[in-house]
Amino acid sequence: MKITNTSTGPRGFWHKGSLRLLEKGQSAELDLSEADHRAADSTGFFAFEEDHADEGDDELDALKARADELGVEYGARIGADTLRERIAEAEKAQG
Repeated sequence: MKITNTSTGPRGFWHKGSLRLLEKGQSAELDLSEADHRAADSTGFFAFEEDHADEGDDELDALKARADELGVEYGARIGADTLRERIAEAEKAQG
């Protein structure tokens, strides 16, 4: 989870039994416990973003499956945007 200090100065919060300090506007990627998340959120000093990395992997897997159906070739390191473009070209070519 990404936590960002949105206050006008440095602010702290508890993370795994230790006090963490973030400067104004600073962010950190942390695995906050539910209790630590609630406590930090209750201050009103922080914004939180959930980690959606797994969702991106799911999307890429779905794109690869569609590319395989269409016979689109791709390398192991292809990104979702490039693969999406190749799929659109293949679908357009099929009419």
